[in-house]
Amino acid sequence: MVVEDKAVDKKDDDVKEEIVISPCCGVCALDDDDICIGCLRSGVEITQWGRENADGKRAILQNVEERYRKQYS
Repeated sequence: MVVEDKAVDKKDDDVKEEIVISPCCGVCALDDDDICIGCLRSGVEITQWGRENADGKRAILQNVEERYRKQYS
């Protein structure tokens, strides 16, 4: 799993905003445990994603990584 951080220059000022890429892969279906079978985020994490800052998104990605390791180890 690859997580990418990018810094983007805003036109109006020198403030940089970090972008954390969504793990969504377009296979959107929740299992019986409310975990997406495509990206391994919970239903709550999916709905919160757009409202989270970069640190919040990284915390969600950490949960995704833990689920991945449990599922595929």
